[in-house]
Amino acid sequence: MKILQSHTMGKEIINRLEVSKSGNFEYLLSVIEAVISYSTQPSDFQFTNKIFKINFDFDVNDLYILYQKCIDCIIDLVYAYELKVKSTDCIANNLKLLFHYLGEKYSHVCCYSLNYDEILQRLLGNRNLYCGIDKDGIFDYNFSRIRTLNYSFYNLHGSIYLHYEYRNGQYEITHSSIPTSCRQSAIGTYGGNPGEYLLFFPIITGHNKTQRILNKHFSFPFSSFEEDLSECNTVLTIGYSFNDPHVNSQIRQYTHSRNVNYRFITREDGRVSGSSFEWRLINVIGTSQYTSDTEHDDFFEWKNRRMQIYKRGVECFLNNQSLWQIL
Repeated sequence: MKILQSHTMGKEIINRLEVSKSGNFEYLLSVIEAVISYSTQPSDFQFTNKIFKINFDFDVNDLYILYQKCIDCIIDLVYAYELKVKSTDCIANNLKLLFHYLGEKYSHVCCYSLNYDEILQRLLGNRNLYCGIDKDGIFDYNFSRIRTLNYSFYNLHGSIYLHYEYRNGQYEITHSSIPTSCRQSAIGTYGGNPGEYLLFFPIITGHNKTQRILNKHFSFPFSSFEEDLSECNTVLTIGYSFNDPHVNSQIRQYTHSRNVNYRFITREDGRVSGSSFEWRLINVIGTSQYTSDTEHDDFFEWKNRRMQIYKRGVECFLNNQSLWQIL
């Protein structure tokens, strides 16, 4: 690592990450990856200096170390959250009860998560859940097998349990029982456009998001997502903010022209009308024929009740089983 003025850029920002254990790590990854991929001259780092508020020079090796550290912080935070949820009996039990309720009501429940944890997979168990993973951790997707089980589950943006492994003369994405194995292979192989270094890590984010989605492992869940959206009767989102453009476009494209029921559970308690959430939602659903939104209402809905939003947050929804009848 290049040392100037008794400082290193990597050490200074890593110390900030260690102290705060917060911040938008995905944003940092996007910036770092863009600089690594497209900036080779010292003068190109001026933008990054401004982003990180660093007043001294650094080289590209500092960015690799910082990039790895951001990934490690994300893994640590997600894993800590996963352990917290699984150890909180009320939340864990209510999640299992909710998906048991859905499994009794619908012939097949297709679950797609944008989170990096695997809480639901572990709570539901593997007996009636299809994730496309064989006993050796190899992904072997099979469309025909999906419908033979009660539930299917995919992490559209990856998981902290994914890692890169060299098998049969090529690198493959495999699944591990522990998240720490991801760190050993977080910086991986070549891919994407010719000459463009595609850094591997177990989550989908950054300026190469589209290229990662086209990877064999990630493309199947997205294809399945499109197929399920084109056939389903009800779309349920839990805590989704409608901030992801490619997910929004799929929902809009495959459900807008059909008579689909929408049931959305907001992440936190709050008014929908006049919020940025409402604006994003209208861009996806494409209508504004909704009822008035008052503070005491639990729901914000379209007049024909084709779409209902429970706006008191995920935790309240899970704790009140009488509300599940709207699903």
